[in-house]
Amino acid sequence: MALYFKQISIIILLTFMSSYAAAQDKILKLDVEGAKYDSLFIYDFREVPNRCKIRGVNQSSNVWIFTIPDSIYRSLPEFEIIPNTFDFETNTSSRIRFISTINNDSCFTDLLNFQDDETHIKAKYYKTVNYDSLRFYIQLPNKEYKAHVIGKMNMDYFTVTCDSTSDLYIRMLEPYYSKFLDVKDQEYDYHGFLEHYLALAKKFPSSRYLLVNLATNLDNYRSVKDVELIYSTLSDKYKQTDFGKNIQRYLRNTFKNNQLYSLQNELEPIIKDSTKYNLVVFSASWCGPCHKQIPYLKEIYNKLKEKIEITYISLDKEETMSNWKELLQKEQIPWRSLFAADKIDYIEKEYYVKAIPLTILVAPSMSKVILDIRKNEDRDKLFGMIR
Repeated sequence: MALYFKQISIIILLTFMSSYAAAQDKILKLDVEGAKYDSLFIYDFREVPNRCKIRGVNQSSNVWIFTIPDSIYRSLPEFEIIPNTFDFETNTSSRIRFISTINNDSCFTDLLNFQDDETHIKAKYYKTVNYDSLRFYIQLPNKEYKAHVIGKMNMDYFTVTCDSTSDLYIRMLEPYYSKFLDVKDQEYDYHGFLEHYLALAKKFPSSRYLLVNLATNLDNYRSVKDVELIYSTLSDKYKQTDFGKNIQRYLRNTFKNNQLYSLQNELEPIIKDSTKYNLVVFSASWCGPCHKQIPYLKEIYNKLKEKIEITYISLDKEETMSNWKELLQKEQIPWRSLFAADKIDYIEKEYYVKAIPLTILVAPSMSKVILDIRKNEDRDKLFGMIR
């Protein structure tokens, strides 16, 4: 019996040690040659509650050490290194940008998301550029709301030399992966971007950056097949992370029929009649582009109301719910409207809502497709599927 308990104790200890080893904090060493800072921070600019801000420890005149808890690292898509948080007295933002020459092209990135084995960045100060009259959308001190503030930015540029397989290199090569932004004037259409992203996935299949950016920009892709094409090209190295699992859930392509509160303050399922197609529209009172798509929604409703159900999901918080109700009255909206209310963070994550308006067409099988009904081709696609 004593031997049995001893064996159990050893197993428990080994399990604990294994879990501890797997959950070790991440250490980032940053060498900023030629620059002297009083402070440096890892800063997460996502629009989420309790965003992370990690102060670096100055190890020597140029070297800073950042300790990132594994729990944060697992769910943090990207971050910036900044000297100071926003200065509300002078309305000044301070940033750091990394630059390098790749294939005779000047490349840069403000954001980082290093691989597990990428823990040391050597950078050399190059120059500082001051930008004036910029508009910042920020959280005001001691306020629950955000505001547009006119201010300036001090951008410190650092040159870096990095391995051609590192995520820092890949990010500088393509800083907007899966965002479909033609910042380099390549004149890509959607399919051109798709081919470009697929080529990068084939060249760098073990990149954490590529997988994370795919996971956080799923709403930019026009079909599940396009996402699956890129995902299947990437290696299995990071597919069991939170980001990999998020993509896997997306690829299952099943609309989850949550319950939300109606205008009458009653819980209702988003999809009430699953025998029809359902057009689920994420919107808000403060969203200008959402207002501009109302005529297109009315056109769809008037032509297909016997075959389709339209449901608004408002992302308005409690303080602007009355504005949403006024909008519905003013526009004489005939279709259902539900509130995400205190579930906004959950709803945005569940349905991959990164920007609004977002429109999802749900088939009777509960499979889904994202449409932008402001575009002629997407409206034609909708009418073609339902007629």
